[in-house]
Amino acid sequence: MKRLILSVSVILIGLPTSTLLSQPRYSFEAASIKAVPATTRVVLKDDASLIEDEGVTMETLVASSYREQAYRVIGPDWIKTAKFNISAKLPSGNSRDHLPEMMQTLLEDRFKLTVHREARELKVYALTVGSRGPKLTPRPNAYVAATDAMAFDPSAHPLTLDAYANNFLSLAVGSPVVDITELKGEYMMNTSLLMKVVRERRLAGYAAAKTGISDNSAVVDLTNSPVFDIVEALGLKLESRKLLLSVIVIDHVENTPSEN
Repeated sequence: MKRLILSVSVILIGLPTSTLLSQPRYSFEAASIKAVPATTRVVLKDDASLIEDEGVTMETLVASSYREQAYRVIGPDWIKTAKFNISAKLPSGNSRDHLPEMMQTLLEDRFKLTVHREARELKVYALTVGSRGPKLTPRPNAYVAATDAMAFDPSAHPLTLDAYANNFLSLAVGSPVVDITELKGEYMMNTSLLMKVVRERRLAGYAAAKTGISDNSAVVDLTNSPVFDIVEALGLKLESRKLLLSVIVIDHVENTPSEN
């Protein structure tokens, strides 16, 4: 039976500044926010000029506005459950690259949000290199776009290991996963097996919700999880560790938005 390797080591990832650096102030041309029931389903829509997000939590809003993962947002418990609908119009000619900064301004204006960055020790899963070294396929120089995928492995696509850990492994294990392999560049990664695990986890979650049973632990037990085999096949491994990470700490936020 496979079990996680437990490490009590602490690794410093990206020393943060004590406060967020000042930056230009960007804002939406117009925006509407309203609180909705916690049972509201998440729906995200956007086009070239309009953002329409439904059923999003304050935790998600803060995380996206500071380009951070949700588990790195520290604040009152309600930010994980209270939900809001947001409709916002982008200013004409303004780059979508500044969407997070626009959301920051909106949260500051409507929820009186104030935050700062600091380092905190968090229990997470670390993605590391296995004892026999990685078994990864670098992105081929000839790989240009999705249309070229059939020339290689049609089920694989290029990803950095950071993106693989944050966007796929974390969903599959239901816990934060941090890449500390120090392997740079993009690799051809097949994510279909991980997404199958994600679907199975969600179905199990729905069943648990019906019985009133839920697991809110920060790190989920992966004993006998198929994720082990998937990761080990890549010459990598997952370890439970305490890492010193940069986090966003909410100093103040209102739970009701001001008038639109």
